[in-house]
Amino acid sequence: MKQFSRLAAIWPPVRLSVLSIVSVIAVSVVFSAAASADAPGTRNPVILVHGWTAGGLLPPDLSVFEPMRDALESDGHPVYIAKLPGDTNKVNAAVIAGLVATALHRHAGSKVDLVGHSMGGLSTRYYLKYLNGAARADNYVSLGTGQYG
Repeated sequence: MKQFSRLAAIWPPVRLSVLSIVSVIAVSVVFSAAASADAPGTRNPVILVHGWTAGGLLPPDLSVFEPMRDALESDGHPVYIAKLPGDTNKVNAAVIAGLVATALHRHAGSKVDLVGHSMGGLSTRYYLKYLNGAARADNYVSLGTGQYG
């Protein structure tokens, strides 16, 4: 029983580290494959969309995206991190739409790649489906998103 309680004490940081590593690898593989034919400097902007509270307490802890942001930027992708206002997909999707518009304005002629974690994946999917986001997006990656509620 002592081994279980010791494992339980170290599990959250280990789980976060493993999730970060797996997420960076998955997103890098998807975007590297999608951008392999692109000339340097023409990579799609990437919008990172956090889940509810971004894995921390309120206010959201956006630092959870730093390893992924760093990896994508080193691969030539401009990266934007959404700051979602709450727990309503419709409201969050409007914020995503605004950030996509900003990214597309700054990087004319491109589309965006969207990465949503947990509830951020649901808000991103709402944007794609109901706010004409599919016309502006090249790739959508969801991490740990309950796609059916």
